[in-house]
Amino acid sequence: MPVRPYRVEEFQAVLDSNAFASGDKPRNRLILAMQATMGPRIHEALALKCGDVWDVQVKLKSRIWFKKTKNGVPRAIEIPAELNPFFYAWQKILLERGLFLNDMPLFCNSKGKVVSRFHVYRLYQKAHAELNLSGLGTHSARKTWATNTHAFWTEQMRRGMNIDPLAMTAKLGGWKDINSCSRYIGLDLFNMNLSQNFVSKILLSKKSAQNLQSL
Repeated sequence: MPVRPYRVEEFQAVLDSNAFASGDKPRNRLILAMQATMGPRIHEALALKCGDVWDVQVKLKSRIWFKKTKNGVPRAIEIPAELNPFFYAWQKILLERGLFLNDMPLFCNSKGKVVSRFHVYRLYQKAHAELNLSGLGTHSARKTWATNTHAFWTEQMRRGMNIDPLAMTAKLGGWKDINSCSRYIGLDLFNMNLSQNFVSKILLSKKSAQNLQSL
């Protein structure tokens, strides 16, 4: 059975779970929050370097270019303001460990080695089991982003913007075509009128939407 997106209370519970608090809590929480608000696949997030996120003045960039993508096409996603505290909490630890280097993996362990996909999978699995949440899986965070992004662009279309919500979601999420994007979101399974039940608090802002449309 296809996994579903997070609801607001579920997302917060997973974020605060013992599973995500174990080990490097700021790093683990950033991975979850990034997937739910920016939509990268796990391997796309793990491929990031510190230099992809911070500039030479050690200032957080306005957007991240995901270069190692599934479809081979790099894409840029603006960093939502809600993510800034997550990034700076992890940056502090990287600085303390002497691991804040331009070519250092963003999501590394204490020895500077990139964490594995299996490690991230286990975080999700442990958190969902800990909280006894059903219907969720390792794709739930990215599906949360995709569901909310599609709902956002659908609302913009209803307000008169000349745009295809599914095509925009597919472009920003790095799907090869709108059919694969539609299957992933599960438009046949979810009532998009209920999108406010998902993580609507971390939807892209209007400014973000305008910038993304210009890419």
